[in-house]
Amino acid sequence: MSRRLVIVESPTKAKTIGKYLGPEYRVEASVGHIRDLATKAGDHDKLVPGVEIEDGFRPRYEKIPRAAKQIATLKKLAKEAEDIYFATDLDREGEAIAWHLAETLGIPTAEAKRVVFNQVTAAALAEAFEHPRAIDQNRVDAQQARRILDRIVGYRLSPLLWARVGGGLSAGRVQSVATRLVVEREREIEEFEPSESWRIAGLMAIDAGAAVKIGDDWRAFVGADPEGSAEKRTVDERNAWMSEQVSFQADLKKFDGKKFEPDNHEDALAVAEAMGFELWDTKTVEDLKAKGLAKNKCFYAGGVSTNAPEYRISTITTNSTKQSPDAPFITSTLQRAAANRFGFDLRRSMRVAQQLYEGVDLGGTRGLTGLITYMRTDSRHLAPEAVEGARAYIRKTCGAEYLPAQALDYAGKNTNAQEAHEAIRPADVTITPEQIRPRLSPDQQKIYTLVWRQFVACQMSPAEWEATKLTIEAKTPEGDAVLEASGRRLVFDGFLKIRGRASGGDVVLPALAQGQQLGLAHLSPTQHFESPPPRYNEASLQKVLEEKGIGRPSTYASIISTIQDRKYVEPLMLGDRRLRATDLGKVVTDKLVESFSRVLDVNYTSEMESELDQVEQGSKDWQEMLEHFYRPFAKISSALTKR
Repeated sequence: MSRRLVIVESPTKAKTIGKYLGPEYRVEASVGHIRDLATKAGDHDKLVPGVEIEDGFRPRYEKIPRAAKQIATLKKLAKEAEDIYFATDLDREGEAIAWHLAETLGIPTAEAKRVVFNQVTAAALAEAFEHPRAIDQNRVDAQQARRILDRIVGYRLSPLLWARVGGGLSAGRVQSVATRLVVEREREIEEFEPSESWRIAGLMAIDAGAAVKIGDDWRAFVGADPEGSAEKRTVDERNAWMSEQVSFQADLKKFDGKKFEPDNHEDALAVAEAMGFELWDTKTVEDLKAKGLAKNKCFYAGGVSTNAPEYRISTITTNSTKQSPDAPFITSTLQRAAANRFGFDLRRSMRVAQQLYEGVDLGGTRGLTGLITYMRTDSRHLAPEAVEGARAYIRKTCGAEYLPAQALDYAGKNTNAQEAHEAIRPADVTITPEQIRPRLSPDQQKIYTLVWRQFVACQMSPAEWEATKLTIEAKTPEGDAVLEASGRRLVFDGFLKIRGRASGGDVVLPALAQGQQLGLAHLSPTQHFESPPPRYNEASLQKVLEEKGIGRPSTYASIISTIQDRKYVEPLMLGDRRLRATDLGKVVTDKLVESFSRVLDVNYTSEMESELDQVEQGSKDWQEMLEHFYRPFAKISSALTKR
């Protein structure tokens, strides 16, 4: 019989850990939280069920019904065990789960054996079990304070929404602020009035004698009809075509000594014709879906006239630049990368990352293996041994020129090894994505590849580019035209060898000389309208929440999912990742801001998050923090209830 009981949250994590610990240990899962604040009011918590406000905000917990069977199993095993270890996750939620388990099993907090580890590997587990500690009451108090805050706000604000808007609605301390951000962005978009502008771009042929043919071929390639179907070709496709034809594109920046910025089609056409544009066709279209000036679309189609002015290169500037690798992933940056690259919502990326952390069956002698470090983190710290492993891999597979003289440090030193949260990285850098592709699901393969490449790349040499900028001048009857073009050439790929280059079409300019004459192959005046502020998607909304200090790594996904589940925010249309505020979201936000402007204030919510951090660090008392919040809040909510 196993003499030592280890309790974790997840059955998969239990299996992976059990493989490493051996027969002396029995590893069981609690299957998440086993207790939560009571949902029915008692004698002392009638105002907010589960919170006895007048008794120092003492929480009243009850067992979660679905956990009853597992609690009975754990109690039985605990009675038979000589030692009990709580190996739940190393964040606030994990600490709280360990505390609830100890309370339920009758183990004093100070005597409980708490083990934490950043990755599920033999070495990390051995280190953690050699140095167990007591449950961190400060961290537990921070989680309790957050839970109590959310319960108070929800139970006091929601009835006001029922009375003023409609039954079944709910408000949340952080979720309502997130909704407000989307509502405010929606109104910025609704109130936005676009302004008109024009761009004139010239296609320049290095061989002036070939300009006519290159122009004809370009118009055939892009399909240049009056409605601007040139956009059907991607940037990469256009740049590749120009490179093959030894040509490039330049934009008009100045005309007749002034910055070129016309706000109407007549002025733009006059300048274009002075530069050699020959108008073949004009089409005007009324866009009923657009606003203001943007309703009137104007398209010009044409070529180059026979009396176009001469174009010459006036200046060439070349600089060497370096592109440094990005930091290793933290929760927020991994979620954003997965959203932007694969279209994953935040919960999906975290669900897959958790699978990789807890263990995937790699078959053979490896079996269940934890592939990445803990995925809910805002630390960019990397363990020295992990960095050295990456450097050894780079030296062996890429060569010494790809390895900086010193390891790259993204977060400085952390003095507490047991508690040090790390960035998200592979648990073993020698397990490459290609090696284990057959053992991973498509989603797991995508996330593991992202994490692995970002980690290895973060310890590599910078990429080196040669950037070129040139100006082109033409003397026209109406004044001098000054155009600019720029491009860059990759000299040394550095970290891009592993991470890969983003698409987007780097322009590579051909060999050029100052004073060189160019042939004008094509000239295109195009109308543009200023765009309204972009709508949030899950990734960009999460970025704003992070920048404003709202939420933490473990809460971003649930915040954004909750406001969509409540129908306060929804996708712009089916299959569109952009978000819009619903009419319900606007009404609810307006009512809450009207009555509880402080609670809905972004800066105030950020301050509350900082105070919770201080509770976790032991520099603030959780009950005093709640008292400071509650008294003014209760005064306002009570007055509104009486109305």
